[in-house]
Amino acid sequence: MKFLFLSFVLMISEMAIPAAERSIEVAVRADMLGGIKTALDRFKIDCGRYPTTSEGFAGMVNCPTNFSGGKWSGPYLDNVPTDPWGNVYVYRCPSIHNTNGYDLYSCGFDGISKSGGEDLDDINNWDPSSPHGGNDGCLNYFQLVTRSPEFILSILALWIIITVVGVLWNIAAIFSQSVRDSIARHPIAHIIWLLVSLAPFILYLLGIPRIAG
Repeated sequence: MKFLFLSFVLMISEMAIPAAERSIEVAVRADMLGGIKTALDRFKIDCGRYPTTSEGFAGMVNCPTNFSGGKWSGPYLDNVPTDPWGNVYVYRCPSIHNTNGYDLYSCGFDGISKSGGEDLDDINNWDPSSPHGGNDGCLNYFQLVTRSPEFILSILALWIIITVVGVLWNIAAIFSQSVRDSIARHPIAHIIWLLVSLAPFILYLLGIPRIAG
């Protein structure tokens, strides 16, 4: 039963990570095609153009100094928008990819773009198929854990379940010779179980600064 439960937990974890990645990508798309796009379109209607790269999002929160004649009627945004990883979206106008529009992208989980929005983990508004698989499994897992409060809390819940089952198993060993014999026959499996029990807790501790911030 113990090993079946462990297999189930590992299977759920493998399913949870890609699901978390997809949910973050959906959140980025929602920002780009929702609130940010609406604000930029309102700016264009009032001012006759989109903000320039130098004006950026700051020019949508506070009126740029070069505006006159009362065209600017913002603020169009309450603050400079950031992606789910806490990094500011990159805005570019005049655009390179979107004719008569603007380029907008997230630098992805690593917060860095070496190609102007076309790194493998970047999510941009000119390529619906982005990102292109740059979320390296192990690295992305740690990024999600340390930067996403929701994922951190789910890891904590997983740790609690694993720990409770492990504690109950060890308590049972006190009263049951068969359980003690099972542990004695499979010491390596028991050590693996303990490591699995500790791993989510360590990852949770790594993410505490993110929750506190």
